[in-house]
Amino acid sequence: MSLFLRALGLSLDGRDTDPAYAAAWRTVRAAADASLTSTLTARGITDRLSGWGHNYYCPEHGGALEFDETQPDRHRCAEFDHEVTGEQFDTGWAYVRNNRLLDHLAASSLATAVTGADPDAERAVEILTGLAEVYAELPRHGTKVGQGRLLAQSLEEAVAATGLARSFALIADRLTRDQQQLIMEQLFRPMADVIADQLMNRTHNIEVWHLAGLASLAVVLDDRPLAYATLNRRHGIRDQLADGVLPDGWWYEGAPGYHFYMLTAVLAAVESYRALGIETDAADTLERMLLTPIETARNDLTVPAFNDGNPALTVAPGLAARSDLYVRGARVCRSTRLDRFLESPLSQGFDRTSSTYLIFGRGGAPSPGPVAGWPVGRRDVLPDSGYAILRRPTAADGGEPDTCVFLKYGPHGGGHGQPDKLEIDLMINGARVIADPGCVAYTHPLHRPWYVQTWSHSTILIDRISQPPIKGTLLGHRPVTPDSFGMIDAQVAFGEKPDPEGVQVLWHQDDPAPVAAYAGVTLRRLLIMTPPALGDYLLDLVLVDADHRHSIDLITHVRGTLITDDPGRPATDRMLLPHFSRVCRVADPTGRTDYVITDDGRPLTRWHAGADELLTAVTPDNPPHQTCASTVERVVGDRALFASALSLGPSGITGLRLLDGGVEVVLDGTSHHWQFDPTLRADPASTRWTEPLLGVSLRS
Repeated sequence: MSLFLRALGLSLDGRDTDPAYAAAWRTVRAAADASLTSTLTARGITDRLSGWGHNYYCPEHGGALEFDETQPDRHRCAEFDHEVTGEQFDTGWAYVRNNRLLDHLAASSLATAVTGADPDAERAVEILTGLAEVYAELPRHGTKVGQGRLLAQSLEEAVAATGLARSFALIADRLTRDQQQLIMEQLFRPMADVIADQLMNRTHNIEVWHLAGLASLAVVLDDRPLAYATLNRRHGIRDQLADGVLPDGWWYEGAPGYHFYMLTAVLAAVESYRALGIETDAADTLERMLLTPIETARNDLTVPAFNDGNPALTVAPGLAARSDLYVRGARVCRSTRLDRFLESPLSQGFDRTSSTYLIFGRGGAPSPGPVAGWPVGRRDVLPDSGYAILRRPTAADGGEPDTCVFLKYGPHGGGHGQPDKLEIDLMINGARVIADPGCVAYTHPLHRPWYVQTWSHSTILIDRISQPPIKGTLLGHRPVTPDSFGMIDAQVAFGEKPDPEGVQVLWHQDDPAPVAAYAGVTLRRLLIMTPPALGDYLLDLVLVDADHRHSIDLITHVRGTLITDDPGRPATDRMLLPHFSRVCRVADPTGRTDYVITDDGRPLTRWHAGADELLTAVTPDNPPHQTCASTVERVVGDRALFASALSLGPSGITGLRLLDGGVEVVLDGTSHHWQFDPTLRADPASTRWTEPLLGVSLRS
């Protein structure tokens, strides 16, 4: 039995005949059959070196290209039926080819461990010994953060090492002593040297993978000193967890995709330590990292794609797309809370047909019936990561489509952070209305000039220049209740010397000097959500205060289509990025903007006031071939107050007016007068409040 599985008390005996694993076994059997019929061999990978994984994406639409192992020079975008050519895509094809060979090895090894079938074993042995024979022939290569031999990054080499070690462990008893020696001396030990030579010695998701790869190789090499070093060295796994996992449970880079990516590596490392009998104190941190996204998620288990986030997690099935991690993590952490979640109706969409489920799954089905209550609790403020959430109270138990808004105010997130403080991400009745676009493949032509710029987010921009990296402050949070409004109040004060974190990434493309535009600027955003009993709407107040005059823009990207009989006059001279198309200047900047929402086709009206100029445009969504209906509300001066209101339910808003010291939201048959506290302003000296700084009175 595999050392990795024995340490977790797992056995694969009978998994091919147990009805509880029938779907998962069919998946594994199909993958193993594909391995048997594939023409890919280890010797074949020597003819073209692997490139960067991001090289194999369509440069126009952003999706992964279709891989054909028989067509190394033809690369097809299946979604839009066209081909791309060039060295970038050829090396990307080699990257996919090498990983596909590793997938074949994993499937053949697992099938061998389950049934002992000779054809599967022979295929697995062929691939492993073949890789050992050619590994030394592959030069170190790559230009993106480290180099590998099998793959073009030390990161990807380490990811491969975790899988190779587990495949070896599954079929070790089918290898001769000479074959084992060949694999250990000509593949595993040299691979460990490649990775160890390129340790970064800092807190980073890549370093976590380096350590996990080395720890996995330490198991099959029976090298305890190597395993201990990966755990206890400076910037080892203990330090990565202590320094990189924030107290609220999110990985410090702030991108859900990288959170789960790093978490996969830590699970592999902890499994390796268990296999060698090395005790760690990682289980509690792992459990917190797995539970935090669930506690934060919307009712459909989606989460916003903050920072360099994967947009796949923003649409259903959301976190269920990471079901392998939850099934595996529940075993590794021995977590009753995770088991309870996996047994709840909320996990009905989780994949129970994967190879991971065949290995780690418990075999039981989740409870039938509708979701009634969140099985692990919910959190609406994550103070360390800097997210605050308002949820409609009628949807809080998870039993109906969610209406909620996220506001982002926290730390930058290192190299995977994005300049988007005080942006909002809004869902109404299960439809994504305003969304963080996340990121695309890093080779996509819009990645740098659009997706990692402030322009692409629904937030505030000064002098048409992206925000410098900074951490904001939550001044107050009050949840929505059935009979009272909820509120988020957050602020960003850039101070006299912006870029306090000293991040090496400069978001402005051409000149680092413009970050000085933010010197002395303070931004503040207040979101007020009312329950159905009090009008069922979202009021959004944005305050800006500066030491001198600026062009102050509030950007809003609605995932939909603008509906208007009078779009205004073309305004291509209004100094927007090239990625804003069909730019028009609306005659009256105060009033309403109407949309049809992409997700469900419903109409939406956004009422707004406070701007001196209103521009409308069409901008890229994610994927890039989809679009948003975008507005830029502009004030030129040293102070601005923007107000807007969106109806969240059937009761309609018919007007919005800024008043002296307040704002009025006009509803059918009544109006709400929100009075501001006299101290309400964007002020660096502002402190946390104990009571909201707004009061409301209802007038018929």
